[in-house]
Amino acid sequence: MKDSSEIKVIVAATQWTLNGVNVFSENLVKGLRERGIDARILLTEEDSSLVQVRDAPMKRPDIPFDRLPAGRWKTWGAHWGAMIRYLENLAPCIYIPNYDWRHSCVCPLLSPFVGVIGVVHSDDPLHYDHVSRLGKYWNVIAATSTTISQKTMASHPSLAGRVYTIPIGVDIPYEVPKRHTTSAGPLKLIYHGVLKQHQKRILDLPRIMNLAFERKLPVKLTIAGGGPDENQLIAASGNLIDKGLMEFVGVVPRHNMMKLLEEHDVYILTSEFEGMPNALLEAMGRGCVPLVTRMESAVPELVQDGQNGFVVAIGDMEAFVDRLEDLTRFGEQRLEMSRRAHATVSSGNFSVRDMVNSYANLIDRVAAQTKDGVFARPNGALNLPPAEVDGVSIFPVECFYEEKEIGKFHTIRDYREFREEIEQIRYPEHSPLAPVIFQPKKQIRSLADVNVIIASSVWTRTGVNEFSATLVRGLRAKNIAAHILLTEEATNLVNIPDKRMPRPDDIPFELLPVEKNESWGAHWGAMIRYLEERAPCVYIPNDDWRHSCTVPLLSGRVAVVGIVHGDLPLHYNHVSRLGRYWDCVVCTSDIVARKAKNLDATIADRITVISSDSESMVEDYEAIFCNIFDESHRCVYRRPEGVLDHAPAQLEGVGLFPVKLSWNVEGIGKFPSRRSDYGQFKRQIQKLMHADTTKLQNKPEIHPKLWNCLQRRSWIYERN
Repeated sequence: MKDSSEIKVIVAATQWTLNGVNVFSENLVKGLRERGIDARILLTEEDSSLVQVRDAPMKRPDIPFDRLPAGRWKTWGAHWGAMIRYLENLAPCIYIPNYDWRHSCVCPLLSPFVGVIGVVHSDDPLHYDHVSRLGKYWNVIAATSTTISQKTMASHPSLAGRVYTIPIGVDIPYEVPKRHTTSAGPLKLIYHGVLKQHQKRILDLPRIMNLAFERKLPVKLTIAGGGPDENQLIAASGNLIDKGLMEFVGVVPRHNMMKLLEEHDVYILTSEFEGMPNALLEAMGRGCVPLVTRMESAVPELVQDGQNGFVVAIGDMEAFVDRLEDLTRFGEQRLEMSRRAHATVSSGNFSVRDMVNSYANLIDRVAAQTKDGVFARPNGALNLPPAEVDGVSIFPVECFYEEKEIGKFHTIRDYREFREEIEQIRYPEHSPLAPVIFQPKKQIRSLADVNVIIASSVWTRTGVNEFSATLVRGLRAKNIAAHILLTEEATNLVNIPDKRMPRPDDIPFELLPVEKNESWGAHWGAMIRYLEERAPCVYIPNDDWRHSCTVPLLSGRVAVVGIVHGDLPLHYNHVSRLGRYWDCVVCTSDIVARKAKNLDATIADRITVISSDSESMVEDYEAIFCNIFDESHRCVYRRPEGVLDHAPAQLEGVGLFPVKLSWNVEGIGKFPSRRSDYGQFKRQIQKLMHADTTKLQNKPEIHPKLWNCLQRRSWIYERN
């Protein structure tokens, strides 16, 4: 059996910026390595175009760092696949996600050879959401305070046997550093840590100092650190900086930070919530008197009001200043509080040594599970973080593409890149993804016998036609039989004055098989016959508004991939009328996808996003076609019952189908006339029934509704 000295421990961080969790990670990795355990930091978002970070960078210590092996421009899918691959290739190993909300979502898809120690760092909604979503997939859960442990177990009783309390550990000197206690000079206050308003309430600091100045208290505040709200804090402190009452010293290296703490009298913390803050422990260990806010976690375990520091209500500026006045007046009391503050943390299992010992024991426990893969991790899919938690943006990315048993992805390109990463796992048979990634790969039907038919009314210079030519060209380069079908190139029914483009010689074109003077009914019947005779096929209607109305009457052997090409009423009308009949709904941007989803909730699970100028566009469409014809996916979608669903007469001033529909055939739809339209439609369908199958690649099918109607001596119809 591998013990903790033989197993790799991966401690995650998104980026190496100034925050308490990264300080914890540094201390933990250093301590574990001193015990002979191969521990390292994994940076998952260090060089990625997917996120923007405003937090202050922190100097890297002399410990091993790895970067997630995903390129700068790779998708979230590639990141999640790379995360799984990285961990599985190190297995058996132990993974500590920390606060990496966007990558820890892979936990449900990890093999039992990857042990997970989840850490609930803080008494706040972000961490409780984390354990709520993923706790059941973690081998054990470490909480940084008794309060957090109790809350976690109360919310999730089934996890109670796996929750352990391990306080944060910091470097604490054996004796409290000496301080001057004379009344000469100002009382030196310090805040060090992340400069952000959320949680830390740093904008309370200049308000406290202004009140202290009004009372003429001899105090000076040093701000050490950096973060997203640093400029806002500096702006709010302008008059105090000018008076010499506040000083900003930036991010201070850790060794120098400890010396700086020893030169100050009081550590001030205005936070709304905490876990077990490193900064507070470090300050008390250096003899700073804590002046902190009252909160459920950390403070009750560290600070006894009036004994080893002061505790005031959150946001009570007057109370802060009252305590500062006490500390300026009573030097001996301040000295005694300083000694007690040091004694509290030096004797309370808050040292790095204590923390590392506790984690080493936990690692031994999990290592025993991972060696033989005995941890029964439940089945699950990617469990993505929410868009935001308690006003904090976490993952504001809408995922439009879903793979059964794996989870949701932003686009099909994300899933494709995820898959490429998973296929590089060294021992794929160990992964729970093996049944859904590696075996179905053999079942995916070859597109060699599938026709891809991309519709266009006429060949004019439009963005949609340029897209169609590019797609056909790319598909044919992959030996997929794709061509363009022109439905209105030679007809008297419409007059399209736009200048025709020369047809490219390197791609095939076909014309809808109707005569120039035939009716709309003949067109719709010919459209159905044309597609069914070439089935199995993929039909892309594009912006052919007047012929796509036939989609509800197509058999299941004709897969329809509808594309919402732009943020325009014409395209939204198209998807609102026919989207429910499309096997897949492709939108060209996130904005378009969100609006399409709002138009019809029934299409939500069939929406994906493919940008028309994406380098991987052809591969993404190929993947969609494969998924549709994959036998394991074929039962996912069944085209609902429907009838001919015509375009409106006009939309936003654009004439679409200004033809009066006078005849209604039960179960089929409306036609302009009985004799020419519905009669010619019927004859086209009868040609399909009696088609010479010796000339066709496959025997054609027709929709059950058409079949039933053709069995009658006459169709049931009525005049509108």
